[in-house]
Amino acid sequence: MLMVRKRCANQAGWRGDIFASLLYMVIATLCVDVAMAGVGPAMPPGASVIDGKDAVDFTLEASSDLASIRRVAVTGQAFAQAARVTVKSQTDDPWDVQLLMPNRQTLEKGDILHATLYIRCNESMTGECFADAKFELGGGDYTNQMHVKISAGSEWKRYDIPFTLTRGYKVGEARLTFQLGFGAQQIDIAGVELTNYGRGFDVTKLPKTELSYAGREPDAAWRAQAQQRIEEYRKGDMTIRVTGPDGNPLPDADVRVEMLRHAFVFGSAVTAEACANRDDPALATYRDKLVQLFNEVTFENDLKWPDHFFCDPDDIAPALDWLLSNDINVRGHVLVWPGWTKLPKDLRALDSDPEKLRQRVEERVRDTTSLYKGKMADWDVLNEPYNNHDLMDIFGREVMVDWFRIAREADPEAKLYINDWGILTSGNVDSGHVRHYLETIRYLIDSGAPLDGIGMQGHFGAVITPPEKMLEILDTFQQFGLPIKVTELDMVIPNDKLRADYMRDVMTVLFSHRAVSGVVLWGFWSERHWKPDAALFDQDWNPRSHGEAWMGLVRNHWWTDEVLTTDADGCAGLRGFLGTYKITVEHGNVVWSVLAINDKSSNIIEVRCR
Repeated sequence: MLMVRKRCANQAGWRGDIFASLLYMVIATLCVDVAMAGVGPAMPPGASVIDGKDAVDFTLEASSDLASIRRVAVTGQAFAQAARVTVKSQTDDPWDVQLLMPNRQTLEKGDILHATLYIRCNESMTGECFADAKFELGGGDYTNQMHVKISAGSEWKRYDIPFTLTRGYKVGEARLTFQLGFGAQQIDIAGVELTNYGRGFDVTKLPKTELSYAGREPDAAWRAQAQQRIEEYRKGDMTIRVTGPDGNPLPDADVRVEMLRHAFVFGSAVTAEACANRDDPALATYRDKLVQLFNEVTFENDLKWPDHFFCDPDDIAPALDWLLSNDINVRGHVLVWPGWTKLPKDLRALDSDPEKLRQRVEERVRDTTSLYKGKMADWDVLNEPYNNHDLMDIFGREVMVDWFRIAREADPEAKLYINDWGILTSGNVDSGHVRHYLETIRYLIDSGAPLDGIGMQGHFGAVITPPEKMLEILDTFQQFGLPIKVTELDMVIPNDKLRADYMRDVMTVLFSHRAVSGVVLWGFWSERHWKPDAALFDQDWNPRSHGEAWMGLVRNHWWTDEVLTTDADGCAGLRGFLGTYKITVEHGNVVWSVLAINDKSSNIIEVRCR
């Protein structure tokens, strides 16, 4: 059944009901990984409010151009069917696409309810699907009694959500709702049950899905090992030798060793529009933060093949000029995204004319790399080949090698990358996606493709890969001897404390691994981020908890800024993070500054005060 409904502005803006807010604070930590799909904990008896185990009671509320629903058979689970909803595009609000199930019994204030459900992601850009699960009033201000952000990868995930009603409901007055308008995705929902245990029931006896991960403990063994690797791989000894105008050692001189820039890449996706429009005061803070915090950027959409993304190509040149003038490297993303849905629409008509199609794609690679020759540090030549392979299906996988060779000829200096999602975020080194990526990289290398680096996106959501498992995955890809760059890091995790802890631990894992050369966030400000809740800063530039975790590591814990005093030989030494430094010497009335590089190749920095 398809219905159409839009909430009016004052209804959509309602989020402040004190009871619902308190309930949301209590249950917002609920998420994943407490039970095998289809095998839940034993439940005490209760009255069924909603029974949708076989996905027969759902009503899809959406316009037909936004979403569709069908039933699909399920095997190996406690339920036989699932509701599969295909969301076709980004919506204005999550509730523009939603599944509804009304309550089938009268409910009283104080009743203890328990929701159970299973979801999995059948298809999305990142391999993760998202929904807002709510128990809400079916009209008026849509007051909700339960609101949990849920997500899943390709495997079934079970959620157990207990909550207490702060008001009563007549039959059909309330409903369990799954709001799905979070971009194009195909999501399966099944095994839905809502049970009433009445008033006075001990809610602690009900299972509750808690989100965490192995290795989160402060004394987890991997932490000390990571710190040892950071000390070995990310730092180098520095000796500053100071001499006076006569060339003799200058003892008792004050020496400030001030880090200016990391050798390791700490970057972010940006919009060309925000970098190009330097006269726009609304974006001044954006540009200031960009220069302060990052040494590399990726244009999020501006360099993708035109016709599919809404950007102004006239912004690219001035944005590049401004970024390079501020010593910020730029990654090119992306030359070929080889699925029909990611290519210009008119190319599909050429599938019956392979030679013309090949020519168009090769022109795209050659013309784009030539246009920006000398300005791009990297190019993502090939993006997401695991589930975007229409061009390879036509030409054979050897066409991938051709694209890399054409890009190398057009811009010999740029580093050429392959890029894919679902590698670090799979939680499993043996997943089919990971195996496919390993096989693809091996094929490119063995076929002579000029592959310079491996990109791993890092969109974390439903699957929280434990740190030790992430290290295992990185170790597996280290076999190729190529630098690994995490190209699109963000976290859609509903619990602030958990998101901050995981940001800290993911960054520690990546910074500690020898093969990793950099981490690029997929945006940093909520007003310029495809998943606003994942941004480091909110719309008013207040750092979120995970933003504080990121900055605490990158700009504090992993930053060198020390004041030393030279010894009798005019020398002062320390061990600092690799990167660019300003060395300032003060002795009497003499102040002298030089720039220096700490890169392990030479640990002696000469400063002669004249």
